[in-house]
Amino acid sequence: MNLRPIVIFAVLLVLIALFFALIAYDRNNSLDQERLIFATERVEIANQALDDGATQAAATRLVDATQAAEMLGGVRNAASTLQAGSLATREQLEDSLAGVAETATQGAMTAATADADAQAAQAAFAAAGTAQADQLADAQNTIAEAATEAVATAASMATQQALASTLEAEVNALETQLAEMATNPPTPRPTAAASTSASSARPTAQVAIGALLYADGFDADSSFVGQDIAGAGSSRLEDGQLVLTTIEQPQRELTLLTESTISDALVEIDIASADCSERSLLLLEIRDDQDGSNGYAVGVNCTYDVWGVFKRSGGQIERLVTQPIELTNLDPAGPHVLSVEARADTLTAYLDGERLGTISDSAQTEGAIGFTLVADSNANVHLDNLRAWALGAPAANATATPQPLDSRIERDALISRFPSEFETDSGTWRVQSEPSLDLSEQQVASVAYRLTDADSGARAGVIVIYATDTQTLAAIVNTAETDLQIERFDDVPADFPEPNIFGPGSDGLDAWWVQGSAVVRVTIIDTDNMDEADLIALARAVRDVVADE
Repeated sequence: MNLRPIVIFAVLLVLIALFFALIAYDRNNSLDQERLIFATERVEIANQALDDGATQAAATRLVDATQAAEMLGGVRNAASTLQAGSLATREQLEDSLAGVAETATQGAMTAATADADAQAAQAAFAAAGTAQADQLADAQNTIAEAATEAVATAASMATQQALASTLEAEVNALETQLAEMATNPPTPRPTAAASTSASSARPTAQVAIGALLYADGFDADSSFVGQDIAGAGSSRLEDGQLVLTTIEQPQRELTLLTESTISDALVEIDIASADCSERSLLLLEIRDDQDGSNGYAVGVNCTYDVWGVFKRSGGQIERLVTQPIELTNLDPAGPHVLSVEARADTLTAYLDGERLGTISDSAQTEGAIGFTLVADSNANVHLDNLRAWALGAPAANATATPQPLDSRIERDALISRFPSEFETDSGTWRVQSEPSLDLSEQQVASVAYRLTDADSGARAGVIVIYATDTQTLAAIVNTAETDLQIERFDDVPADFPEPNIFGPGSDGLDAWWVQGSAVVRVTIIDTDNMDEADLIALARAVRDVVADE
């Protein structure tokens, strides 16, 4: 029996089977490669967010594919050898095919794992992107809110600055007028006498009073008479009123005084009508000497939006305070009532019974009363009912020194007496700049100064904050100790008001204390050549200036 055809036929069958197996493997391998490429692209789209595990899986997949390719090459070589007459057996070919199939299966599993890793990485990247987007949205909302608040704060600050600029301009204008007034006093200064008369009239200001000391209704029996005052203007009695008229430029003051000497009293004048500019002033004279060179002038401008207190000293005029009037619906044409309470060293101004503010000064304790009209152009003012009462005992719950309704009053008074330098036991501290008014509201007002030590050049700062609500002052000191991380000295000075803090902090050597209606802070910034004694010495000097009211 001839077996050669059978062997040839069997070999052909094996070759055919091998051929189809190779085709199947090529297809599987192509599919695996496409899936690998697809997985790789997804990983790249995920912004290379795969972790080390995904990278290791990709490397393993590459090794497996390489091994599969090498085994495929071996099979192809075996087939070529068989076709050339190799004596390889069918069992060897089947083993090789089985190995190829197993390798292809492993490659597919590896590709599937890599694809799953890529999908997981993409999901993680998407989640991270969502979280970042949420954070970005929150940040944008926060920025928007901050921007809105900043705009509102800027608008408020701009408004306050505009008001401050307006007030400063008015104050400067008043100071200029008063300076001109001081250099051009009217001559002669008229004097009118009036006797005390009984009257049932009650004061407009809510002040405890005693006996009526002086009254003049400017009727026919008035002690004031019509007269021309050279270089100033004229006065006349008309329909039961005293009419004051000033001349044109240059600016002059028209002042009339009584001959009575009064110490503590409540003085009032009715302003029946006023025809004058906003730069003109109507002032009540308090505790003036007979020639008008010493005393106080307290009053308002003709448009009733600024009030002030001025002191005459040897013919020179000093502004103690000028502040805006915050009363509403005031008719410039009148009528209005201007009142001044002079009690010990305290002067309190009222308009229509509403308290404008209080200031302390002890230079003049008694003198005449009267009124002054200061105008920058032709002006007419009608007055009525000049009267003065002795002061009664203050209410049982009244303080010895009345607290001001406006914190800017005490702040401005401090500025007027703040020295240009402080002499202490350890050296001389000099003020280096104009005061900074960081807070300037009715409820709270502040002033800050920069100082330098004349010898060492060390820098220091002084801040004084006045407040109408004195309960807030202690809270400011307590907060400062925590926020500035102040470590208290072992020995606290016993001669300072309480509460107080002395010690090194984040800003340098710091001293804080509550004094009356103010919080005072003294800070030595450069501490290389400064110690505890230097801080306490400077603080004592500042304390004494603040207390000098």
